[in-house]
Amino acid sequence: MKKLDAVFKDDKKKWDTFIRELEFNCINKFTTNINDSNIQMQEFACGAKLVNINASPYISQLKYTGDHNDTFFIVNSISTLTYRDSYNNSISQNGTSVFLPSSNEFQLESKTRRRSLSLFMKKSNILSDDDYHILDHLLWQKSDRLDSGLIIDNTIHKLYHPHSDLFLEKIFSLTSHLISFEIEKIKNNNRKIDKINFINEVDTIISDNFKNQDFNLCFLARKIGVSERTIQNKCAPYGIKLHVYIQQKRVRYLKLLIDTQPSFNNEYLAIKSGFNSIVTANRVFSNEFGISISLYRKNNNKLK
Repeated sequence: MKKLDAVFKDDKKKWDTFIRELEFNCINKFTTNINDSNIQMQEFACGAKLVNINASPYISQLKYTGDHNDTFFIVNSISTLTYRDSYNNSISQNGTSVFLPSSNEFQLESKTRRRSLSLFMKKSNILSDDDYHILDHLLWQKSDRLDSGLIIDNTIHKLYHPHSDLFLEKIFSLTSHLISFEIEKIKNNNRKIDKINFINEVDTIISDNFKNQDFNLCFLARKIGVSERTIQNKCAPYGIKLHVYIQQKRVRYLKLLIDTQPSFNNEYLAIKSGFNSIVTANRVFSNEFGISISLYRKNNNKLK
C-alpha cells in the first residue's frame, strides 16, 4: 500500500503542491495560520485512495484532473464542511459523509479546523459500465439519506485511526459493498418505475384507440415499438390480459352509449364502440353485466 504523509507549518505552497499530487487543480485560502496542519494519503491496490486531513480553517476551489469518468468521492467530516458547485450544495458534519462527483469544479469551505477523511473511489471497482449513470442518484447526497448510511459512516470512522494495511483493505472492501447495495436498490426501484410507466403508456394507447375495430395486440405492439410477447410479459405481473382489457373498455363504452344515445340501434352502437359485430358485443356485454343488450335496453326504457 502506497503511503504519503506531510506536516505543514507556515508553508502554504507545500500544501498546494501536496494537493496537486492528489490530482487537483486548486486555489486554497487559509483563514488562519497553517500551523500543524497535516495530510496523510494511502493508496489501495485497486487504485482507490484514502486522504486523512487535519488542517486549519480554509476555503478551497477544487477541480479534479485525474480520470473523472472512473472516480467519485466520499468525504466524511467530523468538523463542518460545506461543498458547492454551480447547481448543488451539501454539508457534512458530526461524522456524516457526502458523495461528490469528480467531474465538477466545486468550492469546499471549512470555517473551523478541518478534520476529515476522503475516499477516492473507482467506479469500475463497484459498478459495471452500464450502471455508471445510476451513481448520479447518490452524488451530492448525504449518508443519512441512505438505508445503509449509518453503517457506511461507522465503517469509514475506523479509518481515522492507524491500522494495518490488511485491515484498511477490508474496511475499503466493506465500504464498496455497502455502496453496491445502495446502487442495486436504486436499480430495482428504477425497474419498478419503468414498469409502471410502461403500463401507463399501454393504458393511454388503449384508451385512445379501443373504438377502432382494427385495434388489437399487434396494433398496440407496433405503436409502442416492442414485441407482442414483451407487452404480455410486462402486463402479466399486474394481472392484465390485454384482449380482455380492451373488450372491457369497449363494452363499458357501449353501455354508456346505450344510456346516452337510446335512439340508435344496438348494432350501430356496438360498431361505434369498437366491436366487429353485434354478436361479439352481446356476448361480451352478457359476460360483463349478466344481461343481454336487448334486455338491458328494455329494462332501461321501463324506468324512463
